[in-house]
Amino acid sequence: MLKEIKKSRSYLLALIIHIAILLIVGNILIMKPAIRQAFFEGKILSTKDVNMEKAKFKPDVKVPQESTSLATKEIAAPERQALSVERPSDLPSIAKVPAMAPQELKLGEPKEAVTSKPGKNTLDFSSKARISGRGTSIKGTFVFPISTYSDWDNDLTTIPNLMNELGRRTNVKVSIEHRPLDFTDKKLFFQFPIIYMNGHQSFTFTDVEVQNIREYLTRGGFMFICNDNAQGGAFQDSLFKEFKRIFPETGFQSVPMTHPIYHSFYDFQGSALPDALYKGIATTGYMIYYGDRMVVYYISSGDACDAWAEAEGEKWPGTRYTPNASHSFMKLSQQPPTADRHGGAGDEGIENAFKIGVNVLVYALSNVPE
Repeated sequence: MLKEIKKSRSYLLALIIHIAILLIVGNILIMKPAIRQAFFEGKILSTKDVNMEKAKFKPDVKVPQESTSLATKEIAAPERQALSVERPSDLPSIAKVPAMAPQELKLGEPKEAVTSKPGKNTLDFSSKARISGRGTSIKGTFVFPISTYSDWDNDLTTIPNLMNELGRRTNVKVSIEHRPLDFTDKKLFFQFPIIYMNGHQSFTFTDVEVQNIREYLTRGGFMFICNDNAQGGAFQDSLFKEFKRIFPETGFQSVPMTHPIYHSFYDFQGSALPDALYKGIATTGYMIYYGDRMVVYYISSGDACDAWAEAEGEKWPGTRYTPNASHSFMKLSQQPPTADRHGGAGDEGIENAFKIGVNVLVYALSNVPE
């Protein structure tokens, strides 16, 4: 009898060992290739480590190595179609805070825009932009560069998607400069009529860069800047500080809704711009004038650039969305509100962001010195 009990226990132990082996082999087989490799290399020892690896993952998206032409035609604004996406527990929280008050920036009085007339010191942008017409009649060719400041490459689909929509909605044939530029190379960046900046993090210009940027802007150039934070933050703090070095005699001004930039292609009405990425965080624009010309336009809140990056599908043919580790691989535009976070503004917010971006670009291109 005792022998039979021992024999039964041996069979039971063997059965448990076989089941454990099958579970381990099964988990390995269903792992993603990258995680399976890390497992065999000894980098992942538990499911907790797997989750940590997922959190560290960042899609490998490279800047295009050659200019890509985009088709052009006018289209009607797409209708809103909300997407239902469940919010993960680790989605970063965005605190509900009031929109920034203009007086906090010590703003000057806004001026009406006029067409800049080229002078003897005006830069020649003809190699990167050949534009005729204005507003909805604008047409021509345009090469758009990306500057490398702050965490400029946190969303590499931001600019391709915006350029895609500029090309689709206007008669401007757009391509993207394959060389990311900095402001030390005057020979390169002085060729472009518009230069773009965005980011979350702080940055600093060297004395040479400060001098070069001022020369570029006062000789006909234009900068389009977008805060990648919902509002405020380290990027904006650096921007105000550095541009005070570039234009010590002036500063950022609030852009009134009557300004031509908000009516250059799409006609924005009302007392404020519509929401972009977040519902309830106003999209706010500021500008710097030099003489009679706007030289800088800055989207300080609303995170329009992340809204551009989240576009995809039939509503915006040609756009591409790549999940971002900093957003927990979820679309912030589609998240429901919580007690401590604004909800996303949905597809309507993405479309609003594209319209604002197109207006800024059409306005700037309409005023390129010839």
